[in-house]
Amino acid sequence: MITSPGRSGAAPAHPTGRMIAAAGWHPWRPAHLHVMVRAEGHRQLTTQLYFAGGARVDDDVARATKPELILRPVADGEGGLVQRYDFVLERA
Repeated sequence: MITSPGRSGAAPAHPTGRMIAAAGWHPWRPAHLHVMVRAEGHRQLTTQLYFAGGARVDDDVARATKPELILRPVADGEGGLVQRYDFVLERA
């Protein structure tokens, strides 16, 4: 459920939203990228990547953030940011 630009959480009327409310948790997730990586002869990898210093990175209701999934982009010298991230796929 998108509640405003850049903010999403579990819908209060949805069973997950009711469970989160009953537990006294906030319903928000940190900003993240959904990534699906495929290569012939390898198992598909689906994951999420997060941004260091972002809101809720240390307080994800889904408990899905891990240090190895947190991006730390650096200045590229041209006014933008750049990040390298290596994915390792298992052979099928």
